[in-house]
Amino acid sequence: MGLKTGDQISVHNLLYGVLLRSTNDTCIAIAQHFGKVVFDRLGYGEKEVEEITSYFWNYHPNYIKYFLHSMNMVAKGIGLTDSYFDSPCGSESNIYNVSTARDMCLLADAVMSEPELRLITSCRQHCCDPVDRKSFSAKPWQPSKK
Repeated sequence: MGLKTGDQISVHNLLYGVLLRSTNDTCIAIAQHFGKVVFDRLGYGEKEVEEITSYFWNYHPNYIKYFLHSMNMVAKGIGLTDSYFDSPCGSESNIYNVSTARDMCLLADAVMSEPELRLITSCRQHCCDPVDRKSFSAKPWQPSKK
């Protein structure tokens, strides 16, 4: 998607970036934002901060490990018993991301049960209207060929 530091974009448009384009920068932006939300809302103390780990993102300053912790808890809650996510974007270079075909089917079913997410995934194109257009391309996004 080409996000740069300082770009302002709605979570709604970021979801189009994740689900329509499969872009890593949008996945990381969502993880940073919601990781901070999780951290602030749950009021993690020093003990929890030490217990919540990510092999790949543990020392990253932007709260990503808290997003990943919540993401893995939600995954277990919807029945993903053989999955562990250690990257918000499913990076192949992160060997700690694991899952099974069964779990991915359950995840796809959970996504399709949400009307807004089903709408985004069925879309052929999306024009993003960023809040700050100075450094962000507003070209229409096409579905990823991945």
